[in-house]
Parts: sequence; structure tokens; C-alpha cells
Amino acid sequence: MLCLFLPLSRPLTGQGLSELAGDVIVLFGHSHVANWAVKSLAGFRIINRGRGGDHTQDLVQRFDRDVVTNHPRAVVLWAFDNDIMDAPNHDTAAAMQRAEANLLTLIEMARAHSIEPILTTEVTIRPTGWYDQLANAILPLFGKAPYQAQINSRIVEGNKWVRDQVEHRRLVLLDVQRALADSSENRRPEYARPDGVHLTKEAYAVITANAETVLRTSLRR
Repeated sequence: MLCLFLPLSRPLTGQGLSELAGDVIVLFGHSHVANWAVKSLAGFRIINRGRGGDHTQDLVQRFDRDVVTNHPRAVVLWAFDNDIMDAPNHDTAAAMQRAEANLLTLIEMARAHSIEPILTTEVTIRPTGWYDQLANAILPLFGKAPYQAQINSRIVEGNKWVRDQVEHRRLVLLDVQRALADSSENRRPEYARPDGVHLTKEAYAVITANAETVLRTSLRR
């Protein structure tokens, strides 16, 4: 299972902040974060500030309250699939552009407070039953893409953008999608709950193991 990581962009400064932040990572995002029941990662204490249904704009609005006030060493930003799935007028391209702008804002907000931003990729969704399976079989015959295909295509594109930002800005990445997907970028069945979106306990076990490896290597004590 692949999980890309790059060195931290810069060390934290300021003795008081360093003492407070040395052992804390905030997990920040939507329901995937809210349901990630982990108390520590790689020796760091975890504060979970996930909230179901959140979009990237919600994270910008509550960043100071839910991240900065905890004085963390780093913040994991897991954020953009709701932007795509809830896109106004089904305009997923415009929704992803807004999500990208918000993610860049979150990165800069974190760095302004000497908090290391850690990005994640998003996971693709799966069909939820016989209706979706039928639609997936029939719609392509009429030149139309099924709902899951439309959403997943945009998620894959968004993940490419995330990986590009990690490379360009020298960030840490938790590559959740690659940890949970097959070679075709489809999420493996055992990692999806019946709704096709949320994650199973098996998925969280994989995510936690990958995060442990990445953070132990990337976040120097």
C-alpha cells in the first residue's frame, strides 16, 4: 500500500508554542474524520475536530476555534468530497475549484500559526445497491456517466491536485485513496459501508497504520 510523504516545510518556532504543540495533532475535516476513533498516532496525542457534512468553506470558518486554540504541532486536513457530492447545479468542476482555493487558504492559515498542514487524498465512492448497479450498466449505453463515475472522476482529479500541492509546497501527505483502492482507483468493497461513502473499521485500520508510518517518519520530535 502506497502512502507518499515529504519532509516538513519548516520547524516550529517559539518555546512556549513548542512546549504546548509538541505532542498534539488535530484531525480536521468531515465525517471521515469524525468517525476516525484514534487517540494517538506515532506518539502524538490526537484531538479530533471532524464534523459530519462539512465542506471546505466550513473548515475555513471554524479553523481558529477548532484548530488554533488547541496549539497543535500539525493539522490533518481531510476535506473535499462533500464539496463535490453537494455541488450546486451538479457543477462539480466549479465546486472543486472552490475546494482547492479553500484548501490553499487552510494551508496558509496553518502556516501563519506555525502549525504543519498535512493533506489527505479523498476516497472514491461505491454503488449502494441494485439500482446503482443497473444504472452503471445501462447509462453508458446512452452515452451518460453514472453518478458514481461522475463523482469518482472528479475525486481522482482532485487527488492529483492534492499530490501536486504536496510536491510543490513540500507538505506531508496521507494518501488515503491509494491505501484503500485497487489499481483502477476504485475503493475496495471491504472498505465501504453500505451507503457506498463512509468507511468500515477495516478501512480505518489501514488508514491508521499508514498514518503511523508517515507521521513517525515526517514529524520529527
